[in-house]
Amino acid sequence: MVSIIIPAFNIIPDVKLVHESLKGLDYEILVEYDHFGAGKGVMLQRGFKKSKGQRIVWLDADMQIHPKFIKRYIFLDKDVIIGSKFLPESKVSYSLKRRVLSYLGHLVTKVLFRLPFNDTQCGFKIFRRDLLDRPWKMKGFGYDIEVLTVIAKENGLTLQDVPVEVTDRNETSVSLKACFKTLYELLWLKWALTRPDTFLARKINGGAVCKRERQI
Repeated sequence: MVSIIIPAFNIIPDVKLVHESLKGLDYEILVEYDHFGAGKGVMLQRGFKKSKGQRIVWLDADMQIHPKFIKRYIFLDKDVIIGSKFLPESKVSYSLKRRVLSYLGHLVTKVLFRLPFNDTQCGFKIFRRDLLDRPWKMKGFGYDIEVLTVIAKENGLTLQDVPVEVTDRNETSVSLKACFKTLYELLWLKWALTRPDTFLARKINGGAVCKRERQI
């Protein structure tokens, strides 16, 4: 079974579109509504605890990345599959504001964490279930980075960047407050990883960087 977890805040995801895109696939859809601003990470973790699938998909509620990509990539024999807006084969069609914010977010995470991923904030990711079954700390958008930072230190894992198509289906505004909150989370995470006495630093200590591949 495949579990599709959709964190939603101030938006109602088009679940019908997801169902139509997954015909013939054994799957479940878990939409987690963040009514009180708990954070994207909290919603993803809450959905994971309810899920049953051995493959876990994270899909953003705005559906800017079409759910058809789940069926296209779910059968790849990789531990982690991450959509990337920055691959040459990807097609991106959204506003200048979103392009700028996406690029700035990509630049900040690349400078701070040096992760072997093209696009850490893409709203489409697939994981082997056991890789997510851990006591994570981050609550907001920094949760993606925490998960990917830990995975990048695992021994023998394979990950694959895959091209996606991004379109303005239900574009939502991104407030300056939300941007600063995310930046704060990332800075805190970076600090925690440099402190050998913190839980985060201990749990990723050692290990080799996983194999990185790209799907065309």
